[in-house]
Amino acid sequence: GSAFALLRLDFGGDWRAEHVELSGSGAQVPIYLPRPMIDLRTCLVGALYRDELRVCNRSAVAQQVALRVPPSLEGCLEFSPVTALVQAHGSVGVQLKFTVLDTLRESCAKHLVEEDTIAFPIRLTVRGQAAPVRFTLRATLTTSELLICGADGETMLHILDFGDVPVTARRQLPISLHNPSSLPQRFGFSSTEPEVLQVQPGDGLGTILPGETLQRSVLFSPSADTRFSLSLECRTSHNRKYSFRCVGRGVKPPLRLSTSLLRLPATAEGDTASVELSLANDSSQPHDYELRPPADSGLAVAPQIGTLAAGASVRVVVSFTAPQRSASVEAAGELAAESADVEEASPASGDGGEDAEGGGDGGDGGGSEGLADEGPDEATHPEAVEPQRGPPASDEMVVRVAALLNRELERLAVDPSKRSWFKLFKQVDADGSGLISFDEFKHMVRKDLKLSPGRLSAKELREVWLVLDDDGGGHVSAGEFGKFMARGAEPNAGEDRRDGLADPVRDVVEPRSQHATSCVCCYVRPSGGASDAPAPHTSFFLEVETTSVAAGVVLSNGLVRQSVDFGNVPVDQTREVVVAVQSRLALPAHLALEPLCPAGPFSVLNAPPALEPGASAELTLRYKPVAPVPSFETLIVATEGACGEPLRLTLSLRGSGDSPLLRLVPEEEAPPVSFGPAAAPTRAVHVGDVLVADRATRSFDLVNESAFPVTFALRAVKSGHANLGPLPPFDVSPTAGEIPPGGAQPLSFTFAPDHASVHFFQLVEVAMAGGSDAGEPSAPLLQLFVTGRAWLSSGFVLPPAMSGAQSLLAPPPLDVSAAAEGGDAAAAASEEAEEMVIELAPSGGGGKAVYELTFGNASSEAKKPPPLEVSFEGLSEEAVQVGFSVEPKKLSVEAGATKTATLSFELGESALQGTQLGLIASLGMTQWAEARLKVLCKGGAPAMHQPEWPLLLKGLVLGRAATGGAPGVTDHR
Repeated sequence: GSAFALLRLDFGGDWRAEHVELSGSGAQVPIYLPRPMIDLRTCLVGALYRDELRVCNRSAVAQQVALRVPPSLEGCLEFSPVTALVQAHGSVGVQLKFTVLDTLRESCAKHLVEEDTIAFPIRLTVRGQAAPVRFTLRATLTTSELLICGADGETMLHILDFGDVPVTARRQLPISLHNPSSLPQRFGFSSTEPEVLQVQPGDGLGTILPGETLQRSVLFSPSADTRFSLSLECRTSHNRKYSFRCVGRGVKPPLRLSTSLLRLPATAEGDTASVELSLANDSSQPHDYELRPPADSGLAVAPQIGTLAAGASVRVVVSFTAPQRSASVEAAGELAAESADVEEASPASGDGGEDAEGGGDGGDGGGSEGLADEGPDEATHPEAVEPQRGPPASDEMVVRVAALLNRELERLAVDPSKRSWFKLFKQVDADGSGLISFDEFKHMVRKDLKLSPGRLSAKELREVWLVLDDDGGGHVSAGEFGKFMARGAEPNAGEDRRDGLADPVRDVVEPRSQHATSCVCCYVRPSGGASDAPAPHTSFFLEVETTSVAAGVVLSNGLVRQSVDFGNVPVDQTREVVVAVQSRLALPAHLALEPLCPAGPFSVLNAPPALEPGASAELTLRYKPVAPVPSFETLIVATEGACGEPLRLTLSLRGSGDSPLLRLVPEEEAPPVSFGPAAAPTRAVHVGDVLVADRATRSFDLVNESAFPVTFALRAVKSGHANLGPLPPFDVSPTAGEIPPGGAQPLSFTFAPDHASVHFFQLVEVAMAGGSDAGEPSAPLLQLFVTGRAWLSSGFVLPPAMSGAQSLLAPPPLDVSAAAEGGDAAAAASEEAEEMVIELAPSGGGGKAVYELTFGNASSEAKKPPPLEVSFEGLSEEAVQVGFSVEPKKLSVEAGATKTATLSFELGESALQGTQLGLIASLGMTQWAEARLKVLCKGGAPAMHQPEWPLLLKGLVLGRAATGGAPGVTDHR
């Protein structure tokens, strides 16, 4: 075609302007190139690249073209063919081979357009065509090297020397890889013995980006105590190979662990996981060892220090306690973040503009009046500030929040028909406008879905709102909200999830976890050696991999471990404690209890229920000690975490069983009777001596000397003679009660007999109330032996048969007819006075025999009786010389009192000289010396039926050859 143009030339001033006409015509040359630029992009030095150059002919005759390599590209560029015939209206392809040489930068230095980029023009020769045909060859040159350096990152690596390494351990040396190329490279390491020499991480495989530097570790694990010289080779995807030598010597340490790599299971925060190992001494001499875990690693080793004899082994326990993230730290972090958000979102003070008011058409509650109504606390909360535009939220955060809303909607909507985001939207959109404001969206999240700021922070809530309200209109439509909820839903979730609900099983987010690798050093030295320092080649290491995860189920204290102290509990009593278990999972949690000792004092009263997401349950624990000893037991509650990892809740149960200490005040002597092997101390309670049909009352204090309150109950376990009437002879009040620590409970004992007898008694046990199982009485704390005697007359004398009181436990049968007439075998009067015989036998063949005869004057509630006057008469001088005596000879017994007269016998030597007693004793024969006297009793009301009766005293005289006998008293009446 042709072209025409007119130019005007202005010279200024008075000069006349000139006009110039430009015209021209153009014609298409026959040979042309569709691609005037052949861009090979980035090319590696030493690599071969191919491309095709298409030559086209638009003329009606065939054309011959020739290609010539420029001198600067000799040896680098080839054309095939170099000469071609292009048919009319046809095309031909010329193959281009480009080999990148190291000298290319120098030979093409004048054609460098950028650093390492060449653009070389090349001309095609066409016969019969005057216009030249050119194209440009463009390529960016880069190296294919991979720099492998030592630990300093500068020295090229040629050899790695690991030195002496124990055969049960491994040693690692760091290396660095740098990619100076403009292209990424894939690399891989291989060794002649992979079991001995490895490259980690990634098993020596990886990809390195342009200009990137990676750190890798070469691990040497000798398999035998010998010297190793291995070859380590690295190949790259740029067809490069690098080789270097690794040398080291394996040393067999005197001690060895059963494993050198320990992987502990995932452990919830605050929980402890333990694994057992064995440490053995393979040498012929003892060695000292020390296992030293790193500080602040949560690892503990037991035993940590010790001496291991030759050929011996010891069990080693390695435990890991996952660090507990403090709730106060988390709360402080969230509060600081929210405070920063408030500072960013709050307007400057004093502006007084529309933004400071939070007004405009931002929806309900967005103005200053809404903040004033909410109060000062709500006004300063970050959620109360209208969201301001800032950096856009990440897609990952938006999807996570949408999935969280879907899960909470499904958890709260039990009925599947109500699991719809649209119904939730309509519930919030009270005015039915189809639009919701930020306040309504916040109400939906906080009130309807019950998401606390700990699960969805105020900052995240505002960022999500800005994503929903992308146009800045201040309102979100149902369609926009539906698209947002769909982003957190699981695709193809089923017919019941068409409204955008996510599957909680698939959408479970892995809890917060922390992975760590720690090295436990084991230092070894010969026992008793001269040097205290351990030898480097004998020490070895234990690599421990730990994982701590956030606890999905916690106890009342927010941790996975809790100590429950029941304190001091009386024996056979119970105390209950309630412990709460709370789920933080998005799935139901099933709890399982490991059984406690069936014979132990601790028990669980209820079965653990299944925990719904976010719900809590209570476990009722009971402690019932059976002995006054401290008790300790561990209760394990097993469940699973969010990712199926085992989770153990540990409850350390403690308690101490105490025997209550009760004491009766005023204290009396223990009764002179035997009840067999008594389980509790026994105290005597003698109510008194009363007349028939009368009563006596006596009060005592039951003192609690324990450090805890005691609830007691009285029960009668054995009794003597009973009343003829329906009422019992003894009555104790109260029969139950609670005594505070250090307090006292008054006890009133009443004795009301309806017939005369000296065999009234009752054995009362003081036991804990309410602490025994059905059919199993609790052990007594104290036994009370309650006694009383009933008489027909106020004056009485206890017969010798009652001196031991053991006969109370086996009372004679009660003669009902005699008792009904007012008589009793021990107290009824007879027509003739019955002689009382008292035997006095000195112990050991000599000494003094003593018997105390008790007289009493029973009191009466109606009338106080006069004193009882007692006198002994008729004791001859001869009897006194033999050794009999009575002291005192006269007694005066007041009403309600008792007094004793001492009857004694002590044989005098003068009594045997020239007497019949001495003659019989000289023959080695035992005999009785006798003395008779009378006992006179006057006074009392009513008077005694036998005011006078004879008394026979018999003293035992042993023969000279006799060994003596035990003293005794016998009643032969």
